[in-house]
Amino acid sequence: MIEISFVVSVYNAEKTLNKCLKSLLRQKFSNYEVLIVDDCSTDESTKIIQWYKLKYKNVRVIYNTENQGLGSVRYIGLHESLGQYVVYVDADDDVRDDYSYLLHKKISKNEYDIVYVLYGQESKNKSKMYTYELPYIDGSITDEDRDKLFMNQAIGKLRGFAFRRQFFIELKYCFIEHQNYDEDFISFFYPYCINKIGIINELLYYWRYEEDSMSRNPVDAYIEHYKDRLKNSVCMYHQAKLLGIFEKYPEQIEAIVVIALYINTLELIVGGREYVNLPQNILNRCRRIINKYIPNYKSNRYLKRYLVSKHEEWLLDLAKANDISFEAFKEEFYAKYRDCYMNKQDKIQKLLDELYNKKINVAIWGAGLKGKTFLYYMDKEGKYIQYVIDGDKALRGREIDEYHKIYTYEDVIDLVDVILIMNTRHYNSIQEKVNTEIKIIDMDQYIDSENEVKNII
Repeated sequence: MIEISFVVSVYNAEKTLNKCLKSLLRQKFSNYEVLIVDDCSTDESTKIIQWYKLKYKNVRVIYNTENQGLGSVRYIGLHESLGQYVVYVDADDDVRDDYSYLLHKKISKNEYDIVYVLYGQESKNKSKMYTYELPYIDGSITDEDRDKLFMNQAIGKLRGFAFRRQFFIELKYCFIEHQNYDEDFISFFYPYCINKIGIINELLYYWRYEEDSMSRNPVDAYIEHYKDRLKNSVCMYHQAKLLGIFEKYPEQIEAIVVIALYINTLELIVGGREYVNLPQNILNRCRRIINKYIPNYKSNRYLKRYLVSKHEEWLLDLAKANDISFEAFKEEFYAKYRDCYMNKQDKIQKLLDELYNKKINVAIWGAGLKGKTFLYYMDKEGKYIQYVIDGDKALRGREIDEYHKIYTYEDVIDLVDVILIMNTRHYNSIQEKVNTEIKIIDMDQYIDSENEVKNII
């Protein structure tokens, strides 16, 4: 019996497919297969696949007769694979050559439902690989363990980890057909479905950034992205009830749906991406979903624990109102701090231009509404600010918009020259923490002062 199946989803991946397949076929373990599902590629991917199929006996290929989307591809891979354990691999990613060996060692000791491994996420400019921490859990999972894994970024993607194939088939896990985006948000549910969990705290899977991959299409595809995200929110809710986990963990499930889909969707549509006739439609659909399925979110303990700030609670309230247009919604979202920055726009711009011209690496400290508003009005294109720092480690890895991602201070300590502090009240505590070689600027004080740029830098 084959022990491990690597299921590779392919759609127009000619740029990265070779590297991906090479990493899978140099594994230091023999009892595994590589199952490639080609979702009607129109580039050279099919030729590359055919070459590997002819050369390697453990490579199998399924060719879809029509493009069905990533959800369908993964469903096919699950049911057509032969391995005891299945690992989903995107065609632009790769794995360490001892992945299958270490997995074999792990599962030979226990029959886990899921084995998580550390995965690295490549930055957009391909200069750095970020990892997400996992708590150590081994064996039967407790409710305390489930809480440790609640909304952990390391489990929020269908990549890298291995799951027992038969368990998921019996679970009747749902993949949405003709869907390419956010199909893996449901993985946040897994800790509430499984009985036994294993964790390998080693970096074994590398998530590469590639614009043309199946999972990261060009910007104009975000319209479909939003539609898929909302479709998935309803699917997640019903799937949780179907799996019987909603009755046992109603607060956790509701919080996951709200956080992963509703809040993130709202923040994305007000984050600067403009599409004709899209925003109001999306906003209305968001409203219908939360009013129908999760009307009592305010009393949710898990949601309160996870919310970054009061503004996100306010964001939900605002979106829930039935009489507000998208434009009004967007204006209200940013109004609190908009005037502060726009009234001093020239002064702020001088500072940013000076830093940019001197090729100084800049971060802002503060990922709340104030920081987001600053980025929205002063750095929409990601020209001036390289990093966003926040003290809340739970936010690490979250994207604010297309150009800005949240880091901890430890992530960027050696990469940043100047930090712009968004909120004066945090200045002293940040000053104590920051390396003396890094210049910190209190933006509230700078905006209100008469100091020129040259006296600041």
